[in-house]
Amino acid sequence: MERVMEVLFSAERVTAGVDGREHRLSLQGPATSEIVAGLTRLLFRRNFKDDNAYLESLLKEGVTVEALICQMLSSKDFYLAWANEFEKRRSLDAIDGPMYRVPDNLSVQHALPNDILLVGSCLFDDWIQYASEVDTGVRAEHIVFNNASILPDLGSERIKTYSYQLCQVPLRSILKEGEFWGANYRNAFEYEAMFERVKRSLVMNLGAICRYNSDYGLQTFVLNFVVPQQNPMG
Repeated sequence: MERVMEVLFSAERVTAGVDGREHRLSLQGPATSEIVAGLTRLLFRRNFKDDNAYLESLLKEGVTVEALICQMLSSKDFYLAWANEFEKRRSLDAIDGPMYRVPDNLSVQHALPNDILLVGSCLFDDWIQYASEVDTGVRAEHIVFNNASILPDLGSERIKTYSYQLCQVPLRSILKEGEFWGANYRNAFEYEAMFERVKRSLVMNLGAICRYNSDYGLQTFVLNFVVPQQNPMG
């Protein structure tokens, strides 16, 4: 099959004719009996003398080598000669050739998780019901987390029952409203110091909330800060 691709995608190649000698193959040139014989062995995997009537009809039409190759590749004889190769390329363990980057033999399977662990503030309360609405076989469990609190030790066996965990660090655990509402807008150093405290608090909270990932390797997704649902000014 690789040799066939060379013939297709090269402007000029050499093929063996009926006389056993090599002949220069020009895609835009006329198809001669020697070229037809060589392509028959190459594409159909048999000698030209087994196909005299077919070859003679092509030669009488005066087709070019390029047109001849196109006709041969679209014929049933070509498919039968390379049937095993075609079947191999359709199998899941052999994606090669022109379809390697865009395989056409893949399928999508609908897979649902088992139990889901939710670690975060009370904003996760409604997510438990939503998870069961997606599929009755999915169960969500919520562990409340605030201010870098220490999570309970669930043990390795229980952790294995969860497909993954969603972690949500509450914004109030990182930056409380009173810190920036009372800040002096004319004092840049005060905001810089606040920013440094927030960074340290974020690192500490992330380390605490991702405990089941660091201790047991539980697959973890960390959410962004939840957009406020109400204007803090009332």
